[in-house]
Amino acid sequence: MKTSFAALIALFSITLTGQARAATIETCAMDYSGAINAVYVNGGRVTGIAKIFASSSTDEAFTLIAENGIEHTRHGTITTTLDLTDFALNGTCQFENRFTPLHSIDEDSPWRQFQMHRASIYDSTMLAKYDHNGVQADLLIANGWTWGDDLSSIHVFEMVNGKFNPVKYDIDTGNGQLPPYKAGNRTMSVSGDGGQWRYRASAVSADGRLIVGYAKLDETVTFNSGVKIKSSDKFGMMWQITESCAVNRGKCNNQNASRLTSGSSKTGSIAVQSISDTQLQRDSSDKASNSELPQFDNITYDKASLLEDVYSVTDLGNNKYLINGRSASGKAMIVRVTL
Repeated sequence: MKTSFAALIALFSITLTGQARAATIETCAMDYSGAINAVYVNGGRVTGIAKIFASSSTDEAFTLIAENGIEHTRHGTITTTLDLTDFALNGTCQFENRFTPLHSIDEDSPWRQFQMHRASIYDSTMLAKYDHNGVQADLLIANGWTWGDDLSSIHVFEMVNGKFNPVKYDIDTGNGQLPPYKAGNRTMSVSGDGGQWRYRASAVSADGRLIVGYAKLDETVTFNSGVKIKSSDKFGMMWQITESCAVNRGKCNNQNASRLTSGSSKTGSIAVQSISDTQLQRDSSDKASNSELPQFDNITYDKASLLEDVYSVTDLGNNKYLINGRSASGKAMIVRVTL
């Protein structure tokens, strides 16, 4: 008899609370460049769909297995499936270098297969149902701007009486890892660096508790050491949504606001983390050399452990999620998050 995935993952169940808290993050990158584009859960098995690359200018190559069992060695690009069940259950990060790719109609030539096209849709909108601790709400997650502001942020809306109303605060903040930016001015918090950040949502979990995306600088910054953080560099981020307070006669904390929040001085900040199993570090001794830029401390991080491009998030149940995409070092990566 097959055991359901929910039953297996229940071994790792964590008591739910109404407060956002730091999550445990485990990353797993392949030895190949590319991305894990999607995750499919069916019963007790978790399958990843990946597009990976082997360079023709080096000795790196794929061992491909045709449906008839014959092995082929090739360079280039393949789209293949990966068994992620062990990683989803216990965090075991292990991939073989032998792949059975998604075949074309020519089963004896596995190189002739369809390729997954990866497109970037920046102004995406996502829908989810938030159902947690008695709070049930339809959520709309949207990337956009605040009027009079050139920088983007992530906006969260709650369906109330047939209308999507914004939650108390938009997600336009980082934390000690990345500086927060407040829409409408250049004022940074005490922990901020002075750089201007854009925030983008890429996906939202089915239960509406976890929003994943990235932060990036609005401009390339050069530091005194000559190191640069380019405007194209992205830092994968995730935000937890939790109940902000009890509703009293339509008011939250005596304010006309949603039951949900992304943080305030009264309710405590939403849990914000980089999608990395190591902490980002700021080097205050190395600051931006361009006097026209806001004062900015250098950020150092391990590119191999940071998920940069985020494609989707999969809810495994019992406070566990898989986030898939590509690392900052360009490797196909999967991440296990435990709230």
